[in-house]
Amino acid sequence: MKNLKDLKLNVKPIITTLHHEYVFEGPCRTGSGEQLTKEYDLMRSAAIVKEINETIDKNLRPIETLNILETTVVDRNEEFRVADSLIDQLMVDDAKTDVYIIYLASRCTDLLIPFAQKSGKPIVLLPSYHPLQMICAGSLNGRGIKVNAFLTYEDTAAYLDVLRAQKVLKNLRVLCVNRFGDTRSPSGVDNFVSLEKVSEKLGVNFSYMNIHEYLDAMHPLDSGKNYTTPGKAGLNPTAEEMAEIEKLADELIAGADECTMTRDDVIKSTICYYVTNKMLDEFECNGFCAICPDACATRRLNQERITFCMTHSLNNSRGVASACEYDIPAVVSKTILQALGHKPSYMGNTTMNTFFEDASIGVGTKHGVEFKLDDPKNTILTWHAVTNNRMHGYDAPAEPYILHPFTASGFGATLRYDFTRDIGQEVTMCRIDPSCSKIFVARGTVAGCVGYKDDSCSIGVYVKVANGKDFFSKQLMFGNHIPLVYGDCFDKICDLGKVLGLEVITA
Repeated sequence: MKNLKDLKLNVKPIITTLHHEYVFEGPCRTGSGEQLTKEYDLMRSAAIVKEINETIDKNLRPIETLNILETTVVDRNEEFRVADSLIDQLMVDDAKTDVYIIYLASRCTDLLIPFAQKSGKPIVLLPSYHPLQMICAGSLNGRGIKVNAFLTYEDTAAYLDVLRAQKVLKNLRVLCVNRFGDTRSPSGVDNFVSLEKVSEKLGVNFSYMNIHEYLDAMHPLDSGKNYTTPGKAGLNPTAEEMAEIEKLADELIAGADECTMTRDDVIKSTICYYVTNKMLDEFECNGFCAICPDACATRRLNQERITFCMTHSLNNSRGVASACEYDIPAVVSKTILQALGHKPSYMGNTTMNTFFEDASIGVGTKHGVEFKLDDPKNTILTWHAVTNNRMHGYDAPAEPYILHPFTASGFGATLRYDFTRDIGQEVTMCRIDPSCSKIFVARGTVAGCVGYKDDSCSIGVYVKVANGKDFFSKQLMFGNHIPLVYGDCFDKICDLGKVLGLEVITA
């Protein structure tokens, strides 16, 4: 399975240069002596190419999410012929290129027009003081060929990150475990109205599995013994895999500051995680969602003594967008946040803080942490039992956590993180609406934690936003879960929305 956090954007640098075959002066060329020779032109062009390559090496090549291809230099003479051989030089790596970054050291826009029309790939002009940048941008944008340019390499790198996020979405394949086979699941009717439109607009694709076939695979049975698929080989864990699963459970228990569950119940949750990822590999998927209330109603979760919480937590902590309650928009939105925030995301029910006006909050007798909301009316609460201990980055040091059951009877392992550790931490939130025509983007800061040691979905994070009423009124267009990621990627998500053709709604 391709983990999207490891996906790179293939960037192809192009530098265009010009030399003169003859010694002459005119309105576009002045100088004296050797300055009018072909040799001087070639020497000057070589110096420019060296400087630009060094600048690319310094500012772009170290970025881990970019794969900078070898620079192509296209040189021409003053005859300004648009020859097929020059177009072919420009397109030498087109098949493996995602975006072209171009530096214009000469008048070559007449070459770039047919090249851009033939390639169809995004073009970004590298920072330059020269008016050729505006000539090129105007000529191509005027023909409906989208070209971007920025004043700094920092802004250029930020936009390349946006284009990488678009590539990530085009490579997102979501495994959807359902019961009734419709996005209007009891788990969440604020789902996408049309997955066909999502595929057409964003490039995301989907695979499906029935909840009963999914749950049958949670037992280490002999091949062909699953009830819903009799005689057919399943993805049930083997004896060798059970050893790995038990090892994972023991590591989670040992790493927890506190574990209030039996080892057997933790193992049941790690079976769910392990087998889910076997399914992701089998279906070649890298995103996951599963129904919740309509799965609960079958009573099989009670019978199996599992919930999907730990699966979502561990998936997100390693870069696989994984969402509760069959919320496909949340999977897509979490993928965006993880692509641009470069960290695991968190999702949950997102509601206004209407419960407390002023208090030191110690919600629930088992909560165990206290804090004070300094601006309750502009504070929202996002709560679900799918926190992870990698919120500061995939490779950041693991944060402390506890293992606590989802249910009062002790099953359904949940990894719980105390958000009061991060009060003041900036976060970015986003969600795509059910019609896949709008994207909601907001900033905030961590203001506290709720339900740290309570049961069910109670664990959550308070987030202070700029204007609570504004946030609330705009969320009405988008639905319940508004995922978040640590850090500020607000502007990048706004830019991505424009690239994707989505209306950007901000709060």
